[in-house]
Amino acid sequence: MAMTYQTLFDTFFNQLKTLCWNVSNFTGLPAQFKTGYTTTQTSGLATFTWKISNPITQVTEDQLKTDVTQFFKDTRKIDLSATVTPRGLMNFYGAIACYCSSRIKAVGSLFNNNGSYVCAILNETIPTYTSIPDGIECVASDIQTLTTTINQIMGGSIRGYALKYTIS
Repeated sequence: MAMTYQTLFDTFFNQLKTLCWNVSNFTGLPAQFKTGYTTTQTSGLATFTWKISNPITQVTEDQLKTDVTQFFKDTRKIDLSATVTPRGLMNFYGAIACYCSSRIKAVGSLFNNNGSYVCAILNETIPTYTSIPDGIECVASDIQTLTTTINQIMGGSIRGYALKYTIS
């Protein structure tokens, strides 16, 4: 039985929702990353109150699924029911890189050393790329090879997101 893009998409989506703390484990996301976080510091006679100004918000699994599906099906025109071809596979991998570079962020903070990956569904355009030309050959022996490649593309495409705080 031939493999379809739906199999690859499901693998990517499952990895994505597990990776992103604001989808899979919002309660486990450090308080320093969330709305309402404030802390006060005193140094000599000065007292500073820090308040987060660009917090991480929760993204539901349904919101993520809608966003990813819309990008792959509507924007990139990938027919998830189609059989995987070498050219299509390269375009699919390119779509993963575009999606991750736009939506997945590695988050850190002055007030918490634990980094987290989050999904930021913002009103921004996901970058596109020129389609892979015909004639490119690609060999994958099994789904594990494809899954490993998906994970490597995701890891290489994630960008940082600096949390900002205001001082008063």
